[in-house]
Amino acid sequence: MTIAAVDREAEEQHLGSIFNRQSEDWQQDTLVFGLEADVEYTDLGDRDPPRSHFTEVNWMGSVRGRLGFVADHALIYVTGGWAFADVDTRNAALGISYGDVRHGWTLGAGAEYALTDNLIGRFEYRYSDFGSDSGRNGLDRDRSDLDMHAIRAGLAFKF
Repeated sequence: MTIAAVDREAEEQHLGSIFNRQSEDWQQDTLVFGLEADVEYTDLGDRDPPRSHFTEVNWMGSVRGRLGFVADHALIYVTGGWAFADVDTRNAALGISYGDVRHGWTLGAGAEYALTDNLIGRFEYRYSDFGSDSGRNGLDRDRSDLDMHAIRAGLAFKF
C-alpha cells in the first residue's frame, strides 16, 4: 500500500495504489548495495478549485539504486534514481487537456527488518519530482508541475 500526497493545496485528493516491487541486493560485510524497480497503478488526484485545475496520476514507477548497512536483522538504506509517471491534466476554465508520461527523479530512505527467516517488514519515505508539462488552447496556456512525498510500508516474503 502506498500513501502519497500531491504537493499542492488541494480540495480533494484520492490516495492509494496497487504496487509491485522487484529488487536485487548484494552484501559485502555490513554494506548492502542493490537495484530496485517498482511500478504501481495509482488513484491519485488533485483539484485546485479556484482555477478549475485537475491533475490525475494514473500509474507511476521508478528504477533506483540502493545503498545501506546491515545491523543484526535490520537494514537501513538510502535510495535514488529515475522516476516516471503517467499524468493527465485538465484546466476546465481554459478548456485545455493534456497528458503524457513524465520523467524525473526520486530520492529517499528506508528500513527493513527480518521478522522471520522469510518475512521482512519494510518502511520507506521517498520524494519524487516528475517535472512539468504544459498544454495550449489558442493563446491560452496551462502549466502543471508535479512532485510528491510518499510513505510506503509493507511486508515481503522471501522464497
